[in-house]
Amino acid sequence: MLFVNETPDPASLFRTERDGDIMANAAVVRIRRVLRDGKLEAPPADLALTTLRQEAVDLGEYGELEPDALCPRTGTDVIVVGDAICPEARIATRVEIHVGEYHVSLDVYGDRVWESVMGELVPSEPQPFLRKPLTLLNAYGGAAEGEYGPIPWRYNPIGKGYYLRSTEAKDKPLPNVVFAGEKVAAWDDKPVPATVGPYPNAWALRMEKIVSVDEAT
Repeated sequence: MLFVNETPDPASLFRTERDGDIMANAAVVRIRRVLRDGKLEAPPADLALTTLRQEAVDLGEYGELEPDALCPRTGTDVIVVGDAICPEARIATRVEIHVGEYHVSLDVYGDRVWESVMGELVPSEPQPFLRKPLTLLNAYGGAAEGEYGPIPWRYNPIGKGYYLRSTEAKDKPLPNVVFAGEKVAAWDDKPVPATVGPYPNAWALRMEKIVSVDEAT
C-alpha cells in the first residue's frame, strides 16, 4: 500500500499483522492548530509540526504525552493541558471544553477531606483556591491501603479518593476534579476519573475499550 500525504501536517502509515492472515494499517496524522479569536487556525511556519512524535513527552504533573504509535482507538483524542483558574478565590468552579461535537464539563473543587460528623464521614468544606491543575493527580483514584501493601485503582492509580475502609478514608482527601453533576457523597463512591489531559494507553479506561475478555476462560 502506497501512503501519500497531501496535507501540510506530518503523517505516516503504521503497518502490522494480527493472528492468521489479517493485516492492519493505521494512518496517523499529527495536527497542531493555534487559537485566534476563538477559532483554530494553522500555526505559523516556526510553530508548525514537521515530524511524528517518536519519544514520550514529560509534562510534569500534567502527565506524559505518549509517542505517536499504533494503538487502537475508538475515536479521536482531545487532550487539554491546563488549569482551572478563578478570577478570585473560590471553593468551586466549572470548566467547559467544546471542540466541534465534543463537549465536556468538569466541576473543580478546592481541597477537601473526609470528616467524621455524628459517626458518619462527610466531605469537609472546600478550601478556596485560585488555580487548580486539571490532572489525573487531582482526579479520583490513587492507591488504597491493603493488607500486603498499596492497592492501586486500575483506572487512575495516581489520583486521590480511593479507599477500602472508612477508617482509612478519615481525614484523607477527596478528588478535586469530577465530571459536572457527579457528587462524591460517600467515602466508597467510585466515580470515573475526570480527565481531559494525557491518559496512558496501558491504563484501564483505554484497555477496556479495546480488549475483550472471554468470561468462559
